[in-house]
Amino acid sequence: VTPSETNRQGTFTCAYDGWVDPDASDSPEVSYAWYLTEESAGEGAARIEGATAETFSPSALSPGDTLFCRVTPKNGESLGKPVDSNIVTVINTMPTLASVTLGPAEAYADTTLLCTPEGFEDADGDAESYSYLWSVDDTVLEDATESTLSGAFVKGQTVRCTVTPGDGTTTGAAVQSNTVTISNKLPTISGVTLTPSSGTVCETYTCAAETIDDADAEDTLAIGYTWYVNGEQIANS
Repeated sequence: VTPSETNRQGTFTCAYDGWVDPDASDSPEVSYAWYLTEESAGEGAARIEGATAETFSPSALSPGDTLFCRVTPKNGESLGKPVDSNIVTVINTMPTLASVTLGPAEAYADTTLLCTPEGFEDADGDAESYSYLWSVDDTVLEDATESTLSGAFVKGQTVRCTVTPGDGTTTGAAVQSNTVTISNKLPTISGVTLTPSSGTVCETYTCAAETIDDADAEDTLAIGYTWYVNGEQIANS
């Protein structure tokens, strides 16, 4: 049988030689049968139902299964001694991944990063699966195993993800993403209140900032004030 191994999308071919028949007028005739070996079948070799051709596609078998072909010479209704072939193996082809993209490219300390694998291929036609590994400043985050990451980085750090493709049986080569550098995010003020709402020229007016938000928790916040009268900025205010 050739080849000695193939995946579930492949085909095994059983070829015989050395046909001998004392009746020279008889034409060579054989029957084929395919069997799982005892190791794969569990208890003795097991015939694979419906596999009676010289070729066999192992699409219904599992990676690691071993099998052989049995050829029986025929002369009309008379059968000769069957001959078993070499043992061949159904293998699993490792899946591959073309690339991994980490985004968004412009990210801040409060951004949720998304790791996106692209170009999954599996010669066996198996369903795709992925495992994720994240690193910040080249330090692996042991508990980060999902496709997204948030709250694990601050401004100035670089983040990367690595994806390993799987097919339910084995895994392929891991692929690294691009790196994303966490940028500084400008603080924001939810609103400003000026009091009192009206008064005389001798009144003291107070400008009060409401909630101040800054995604970069390590920053020291400072507030600057600029005053305007009738739309004109007051010098040195």
